[in-house]
Amino acid sequence: MVIKGLKNVNTFRMHNKTCTFAAKPVNMLLKDFFSRFPDEESCVSYFKEIRQSVGVTCPKCGGTVHTWLNGRGEFQCKKCGCRISLTKGTVMESSRLSMYAWFFTAHLMTSFKQVKVLRELMMNAVMHRDYQANMPTRLYQYDSHIEIMNPGGLYGQARPENFPHVNDYRNSVVAEMMKNLNYVNMFNHGIGEVQDLLNENQSPVAEFKVGLVTAFSVIVREPMDAEIIQKDSVAIQKGIQKDMVSQVCPKLSQVCPKLSQVQLTKSAIVLITLMKHTSLPISLLMEEAGETNRSRFRNNILNLLIEVQLVEPTQKDSPKSPKQEYALTDNGIGILKDVLKP
Repeated sequence: MVIKGLKNVNTFRMHNKTCTFAAKPVNMLLKDFFSRFPDEESCVSYFKEIRQSVGVTCPKCGGTVHTWLNGRGEFQCKKCGCRISLTKGTVMESSRLSMYAWFFTAHLMTSFKQVKVLRELMMNAVMHRDYQANMPTRLYQYDSHIEIMNPGGLYGQARPENFPHVNDYRNSVVAEMMKNLNYVNMFNHGIGEVQDLLNENQSPVAEFKVGLVTAFSVIVREPMDAEIIQKDSVAIQKGIQKDMVSQVCPKLSQVCPKLSQVQLTKSAIVLITLMKHTSLPISLLMEEAGETNRSRFRNNILNLLIEVQLVEPTQKDSPKSPKQEYALTDNGIGILKDVLKP
């Protein structure tokens, strides 16, 4: 059976019967999930429909004819009267979790990029929260977005104007422990990875409320919202980038006085692009700068930025590595610092 509105059909066996079912909803965004499964009753109804289409076999007598007991939420075998729970023979059998909790977890686990984004943000919350505060780390679920709020604002050298390029650790022991246990792969890379994953998922970038004094908040929105935001703000974003380029160019000319205006403009675009990401490969930097010739871009733009220590390769020991990417140095962040100030 294929449930209407679902795709990616898979086959499995249950109670010695071969069954076909749809494993993943079509475009099942978070708001779609909340609309389709608003409560426990909707989850139970949906799962009951699947069980009935698959066929319920009595574990006691093998009978396949049954009735549904609304009051108890169970099937009852017409042959022997044995009652069969809705989750009998499934991974949910004997679980004390609600059906809704299982459905929501399954949705997240089948949305790989969303899982990684939430994991990175929750790891960040655990690592950086203020453990002297009584407020718990909170995760709010809305129809269109998820918000994570954490006690404790930016710490130490981290400031709103240099976030996320400068980091400091309120809980250095917790941070080191999480890294040793492989909960964290590399310090100061989580935010950039989150933004890259959201970009791949065609979602808006995560919104970090870094100006709060006693708390830290991040909002992750749905891809559908990204389309709406893009229609309303693409012209504004172009204007902002153009204005930032015009402000960065004079600073670059002081560091690289021999650069032409074209080189200055493309170099400024590279720095501004890297400001939004932890690191990027040369192909994406070329695309942002409007350059099509790799050798020319490397010689006239990228190598000059590396030479004046505004940009650095991530694979310093393997310059020709296929995984080579480029990131801002502290000097590069310094060039942009005044531009970032409101």
